[in-house]
Amino acid sequence: MTATTDTTPTATKSSSRRALLAGALGGLGAWAASAIGRASPAHAADGDPIYIGANNYGTSETRLGNTAPNSVGFRADSGSGSGYGVIGTTDNGWGVYGSGNNGIGVLGTSSSGIGTYGQSDSGDQPAVRGRSVNNGTGVHGHSASSYTIVPPAKPKTGVYGYANQDKDSRGVWGFSGRGVGVMGQANRGGYAFLGRGRVKFEKVSGVATIAAGNTAVSLSPNVNVTHGSFVLLTPKANIGSRGLWFTTNPSADSITIHLSSSRSSATKIAWLLLG
Repeated sequence: MTATTDTTPTATKSSSRRALLAGALGGLGAWAASAIGRASPAHAADGDPIYIGANNYGTSETRLGNTAPNSVGFRADSGSGSGYGVIGTTDNGWGVYGSGNNGIGVLGTSSSGIGTYGQSDSGDQPAVRGRSVNNGTGVHGHSASSYTIVPPAKPKTGVYGYANQDKDSRGVWGFSGRGVGVMGQANRGGYAFLGRGRVKFEKVSGVATIAAGNTAVSLSPNVNVTHGSFVLLTPKANIGSRGLWFTTNPSADSITIHLSSSRSSATKIAWLLLG
């Protein structure tokens, strides 16, 4: 009888067991790597690096800087169409604070939108406040058609507006549909309004003509005329001893200029409606 022997080498069995163990360890490693990739980003603490896409909190100041000359210290971009590059919030302090020793503390620019926008939901606080603590200009507005040299600020001035392009330029424009477009107030000894140069009042001033042989002319200035309105009158001709006065018609928003007696020629009367 012929004896049967095992012809499988011992080394081959050991290799198979090692391969099986290696495969198991490899699968475990792949699973661990996958789990790490799916893990939520860790939150940074004091002394940790800043993690992208995660909330980073600390108990002391985090400072980013760039020591290269004329360079940017920190840049934040938003890729969304209506997102924010930087958001700063605080309960009682300053949401965003910028300072510059000799440059600009905060600069806002836009190619087609608003450069800097301020909004406040408070009923007694401004949306934008400018303050100068060294007798300069609090707020300086400059309108130009190109990047021209900005005129220097005015000393001891709260708001300074400058525009010098053409005859339609306006340094400051105030508008109100029902209230006051621009209000000036001064305590005793000051001036609520001071003009240097000609003054023009549209709609409420002009030159009226009382025709020859007539004693009155009516005007509708296209503004509200009240019982408290009054009219300053200046004749542009010698009317002698004739009386000159006005009456108002609030229901028709009109005024009438009167002469006590007619003249043989037309009489021009300059008028200014106030109140």
